[in-house]
Amino acid sequence: MRFKNDRERHLFKTRKERRLLDEFLTDETLMAHTALTLFKTKRIDPPDDVYRGLVYFINEEWKKKPGSLCLLYETKKRVQADMPPAVKEIVFDQVCYFFKVYSAVLAKEGF
Repeated sequence: MRFKNDRERHLFKTRKERRLLDEFLTDETLMAHTALTLFKTKRIDPPDDVYRGLVYFINEEWKKKPGSLCLLYETKKRVQADMPPAVKEIVFDQVCYFFKVYSAVLAKEGF
């Protein structure tokens, strides 16, 4: 397959990675909106570290921080491997834990 320039070649080679990150971003944004809605429904203030993780996706801060989305995708894969299976009783706590981890990773890496 011939490409007009290097950019087209790069976009073709990275199409699978971009699709994975797009799906990850869609899922996490939906989870962030849902978690924030649940906090509002229960009339509970989310902890600061969880809130920072939620707002990162809701306010689209990932656009301003190149590489951070890839870092969070890899972090989620590693954390999910160690988590127990999601059951109805603990699923909200697991979602909050993910956003807490995201906040810690972003702070540690300087994003």
